[in-house]
Amino acid sequence: SVNYMVPAVFGMVLLVITLNLAGLSVVRQRETGTLEQLLVTPLRTSEFLVGTVVPLGVAYGIWGASGVALTAILSTLIYGEPLTPIMVGGIVLIILGVLTIELGSQRAARQRQAAS
Repeated sequence: SVNYMVPAVFGMVLLVITLNLAGLSVVRQRETGTLEQLLVTPLRTSEFLVGTVVPLGVAYGIWGASGVALTAILSTLIYGEPLTPIMVGGIVLIILGVLTIELGSQRAARQRQAAS
């Protein structure tokens, strides 16, 4: 039913995006030659994966937020599911959260540049 399908699609979109971004980061490191350098360090696999995913956090947030918003809009258009005020508020909060993280990361980057 629609009541179970739309939340499941949200979860699947977020899962697929996370795995794709982590995989792309590892492939990029292999292509640039930095993966071999990282493999000889005393990093555990979990530390390596967290380090590769964290810089892509903003891209993941933007992609995830747009995926949630697009899925909600398409579920309204295709399945006729009503967009309640709570759903609209949730989408707005997701978008505001992503923008806040993006602005914070830009400010932190500027402060790092000013310090060095």
